[in-house]
Amino acid sequence: MDRIAFNTIFPEPVYSISLGPIVFLDVPWTALSPEHEELLFKILSSVHLSPNEVQIVHQPTFDLSMWKEKPVQLIAFAHPPPGVMLYELIQTSETSMVVSEPLSELFNNEPNKRKLWNALKALFSC
Repeated sequence: MDRIAFNTIFPEPVYSISLGPIVFLDVPWTALSPEHEELLFKILSSVHLSPNEVQIVHQPTFDLSMWKEKPVQLIAFAHPPPGVMLYELIQTSETSMVVSEPLSELFNNEPNKRKLWNALKALFSC
């Protein structure tokens, strides 16, 4: 009976729009230094994304369990929760993600930048 009411109220098709790529930061955008912003933009550019094509989200701790809508693709720059590996493609039924150390720690770490690049190639199939 509820389904009939739904069809009567909304006769047009209902679409589910998935979220685009999300960038998770453990610090607010306004707290990023210009150097860290530039690093983030270079990382996005390496996978053919512009800052306008992603949603940037800030939370002090990385925890997807509280998110109502799960992103399809996620890049997290934060300390991972226990059991989550850095620089590996992690896939769940809803989300594919790569977790990196925070931008402030990644900035001068060339070996980890290479690890991130390899993981992002797998995430975005570059």
